[in-house]
Amino acid sequence: MVREYKIGDITYIVKAVVKDGVREDAATKVRRLIHNDLKQEKSPV
Repeated sequence: MVREYKIGDITYIVKAVVKDGVREDAATKVRRLIHNDLKQEKSPV
């Protein structure tokens, strides 16, 4: 399954794959990826 999410000016394309024994669901993973992406934008280079 492929979904497209638009948050602010950024469009995220998410491909969902189901595997046995996963520790986080898709929503949690997307949240974590967005959070990490926002942290990188804020940190000075």
